[in-house]
Amino acid sequence: MWAYEMDRVRDYVADSLPKVRCPKQPPRPAGDDVWQAALAKADRRIELMIRLAGEAGLRRAEAAQAHTGDLMDGGLLLVHGKGGKRRIVPISDYLAALIRDTPHGYLFPNGTGGHLTAEHVGKLVSRALPGDATMHTLRHRYATRAYRGSHNLRAVQQLLGHASIVTTERYTALCDDEVRAAAAAAW
Repeated sequence: MWAYEMDRVRDYVADSLPKVRCPKQPPRPAGDDVWQAALAKADRRIELMIRLAGEAGLRRAEAAQAHTGDLMDGGLLLVHGKGGKRRIVPISDYLAALIRDTPHGYLFPNGTGGHLTAEHVGKLVSRALPGDATMHTLRHRYATRAYRGSHNLRAVQQLLGHASIVTTERYTALCDDEVRAAAAAAW
């Protein structure tokens, strides 16, 4: 590419090469053992971060900028998503109480009037999780559990704030029993 851009060669040969497909990784949702272990040792602030990812499906950037004013009546949370898009996510009474019990302002203030960075929130949660689990694997956990409970991929797409349902499909893990049940339904 450099040689083409610098006019060292006339033709850009990369366009004639076959496209390489990246193999799709199966979803890696955090297991219940990871979830329980993390919550058992987490302080209140880390617990709130963990629950925002694992019980509400928030990305680390969404959790970082969450504000007490985002809690709405009826156990709903206004989420400030990617690209300035907003979505409303139902949350548990327990998670709503944790947010209500937080001093007014950002849930995770940085000390200068702003909020912690997404990277910092992600690091704090990763330290609290066993093994190689991350805040993102908690989000996969949320997606998988939401799908198993509803079997409604469109609802899960909306909860996660995905523009494409194809992305949502990559978030939901299937267990062998579900695949077997799907096959048996066709017999």
